[in-house]
Amino acid sequence: MHKNLEKYGKYLLFLIPILPLLFIDGYFYPFVLMRAVFFRSIILIALAIFLYIAFKDKGALIHLKIKQDKIFVLFTTFVAIMFTTSIFGTHFYNSFFATLERLQGVVYWLFLLVYILLLKFYFRTSKDWMAFFKITILVSFVASIYAILQKFSLIDVFHSGIDRAEGTLGNAAFLGSYLLLAVILGFWLFLREQNKIWKYSILIINLFNIFVLYLTLTRSALLALLVFFTVWIFTGASSFSRKYKMISRGVLALMLILVVLSIIFRDYLANLDNDIINRLFVISLDSPVIKNRLLVWQGALQNIGNYFWLGLGMNNFDVLFNKYFHPGISEDWFDRSHNAFLDIFIMTGIFGLLNYLFLIVYSMWILIKNRAKDILLYSTFFALLAAHSVNNLFVFDTLNTSFILLAVLAFISFKFLLKSEEPQTGLKEVPKDKPWLKPILFLVALLIPLAFYYVVYQPAMLNKNTYKGVERILINKEASYKAFSKHLGYKFASNEIAFQTLTAFDILESNNPSVENKIRFKELTYNSFKEAHKFYPQDVRINMHMAQFIINNYSDIEKINEAIILIEEAKELSPNRPEVYYLLGQTYIIIEEVDKTIVVLKDLMERLPTLADPKFILANILYSQDKEAAQAQFNEAINMEYNKNVLNYQRIIEFYLAGEDYEAVLPYYLDLINLKPEDYRYKIDLAQVYYFVNDLESAVEQINIIQNNAPELIPQFQEAVDAILGAYNKSLE
Repeated sequence: MHKNLEKYGKYLLFLIPILPLLFIDGYFYPFVLMRAVFFRSIILIALAIFLYIAFKDKGALIHLKIKQDKIFVLFTTFVAIMFTTSIFGTHFYNSFFATLERLQGVVYWLFLLVYILLLKFYFRTSKDWMAFFKITILVSFVASIYAILQKFSLIDVFHSGIDRAEGTLGNAAFLGSYLLLAVILGFWLFLREQNKIWKYSILIINLFNIFVLYLTLTRSALLALLVFFTVWIFTGASSFSRKYKMISRGVLALMLILVVLSIIFRDYLANLDNDIINRLFVISLDSPVIKNRLLVWQGALQNIGNYFWLGLGMNNFDVLFNKYFHPGISEDWFDRSHNAFLDIFIMTGIFGLLNYLFLIVYSMWILIKNRAKDILLYSTFFALLAAHSVNNLFVFDTLNTSFILLAVLAFISFKFLLKSEEPQTGLKEVPKDKPWLKPILFLVALLIPLAFYYVVYQPAMLNKNTYKGVERILINKEASYKAFSKHLGYKFASNEIAFQTLTAFDILESNNPSVENKIRFKELTYNSFKEAHKFYPQDVRINMHMAQFIINNYSDIEKINEAIILIEEAKELSPNRPEVYYLLGQTYIIIEEVDKTIVVLKDLMERLPTLADPKFILANILYSQDKEAAQAQFNEAINMEYNKNVLNYQRIIEFYLAGEDYEAVLPYYLDLINLKPEDYRYKIDLAQVYYFVNDLESAVEQINIIQNNAPELIPQFQEAVDAILGAYNKSLE
């Protein structure tokens, strides 16, 4: 019976490699939730089988050989450090369970720890490991086929809309990272496989995967693949025949020549009319993506003293990001630094980072130490760890890559630390009686149903109800209301649920709801934010969204004062975030305390003196009070570097229109229209500006454009249109 149970447990683990193919419709974050639920369910069932076997057979645990497996011990220590630093971190609950968007808290790492333990228990022969890795390669082939069908729209499959292959992973960078590991495993399996059918099947799969990896345009993964081949050739060259040494060195030389030529001719390649080549070679510090990440890294490293020893706890990177927010970042929210090593440092402190680095370095050392036993395994897996580390300088691991990486580490232990395969029957040593063992196993078994409820069922249920609440807001308001109401009182993910409740309310409000429904959903949204703010007091987004919701939907002074308190809290949490000051200033204007708005803007200008935006706003506020002071603020701002975005153009235009300086405002209207060509209301405004500068022909041209593309706007501005057309016709007489 034990053997049958072991077989079923092993088969369950053979299902793990299909994770990258799984996603589910009808849920938010369909690429994250389904994989987490599937992985955790498989691990809990396999763990239950393991516990039953260990409870019945006192010799079962001998197979684990914990003391000999230093890699497992190091990973266990890493998870323990992560757990400890999260306890002393910023928000333990968030660290432990994480968010629906990621589901990568301490729970995630505990499951990965159990995953390695189960691999050690169930996979006792090389045949088991080869089967697992072959399944991984076959699944990667299916994922690549899907990516091709998606990329070239060969059949109707899900596509996120970007012009890069993202496959079933929903993210091109994640697909690139996954295929990087799959290609390296496939390369190793091809070289060691004796069966010709399998050998050349794997070769075809690998070449196909490399092609799809290229289509992901994930620069870090492509760089890491180059690193892999370079390291592999240097580490494995001693085992090659003279012929293969020449070939490998020639291939390496060719790759390096191509890299050098690419660097030399980068500007030329970057200007070619080809999206793929453009992305690969347009690597500029002015690129928004690169600029954002560099600013995030710079801010994190400049404030290293705040997390050096114990970190901030898992999933609390956003606390640091918000506290030291840089206005030059064009993305408002970051929950990762997009550098796995920096993430670990920030979240677990120096001890966590050193432990993680030592885990990788020790695994590489084990490979070096045992290179004579299997030179191919040594060179391939050593290069794999090097390549993965290079890739992780620019991305972070997800479940799609973690399950492969940890399987590789467990396999290294199996080959070189455990030193011999277990016999199929019988044990070489008689286990000692351990009276304390069965009670511990029994207690762990009791935790499995609780774990299933809290980390499998609850995330799926809350996600499903949230999706239902948004989806049915127009077609079945009662069902939507009930779905959202079920969330009240749940601590987990209450912040994300509040945001989606607000989304549903905005949809409802834009579709002329009944007074009763508007009131019901308004109170539901308010209560959702109250719950979220109570459970996640350091989430700046909750404060800002809740404050804006109150300002938009409540008029009594008590509620407005509550919004002010929320914004002041947000200012404490993110003192360099301009939007917080703008929202606070807007709120003071609503309650007619303009002097306080001016104080808020001056506070922001003092904190961020190189930022032009608040100067534009202050100039417009001061215009009716002190035109000279307003003009001074405006002149200072207009001569500074400022973001050429819609908001700033609107601020500049507002100032010039207040002074009726139509000649000056004209170029800014043209720039604004270039940014928002689909918004034809700006063309109405532009037509009026042309009218005021006596360029009637251009004014009529704008009206004709509106008439042809958005005729429904004409009646809203009929008086202005009639005046322009009347003046134009009169000029023709």
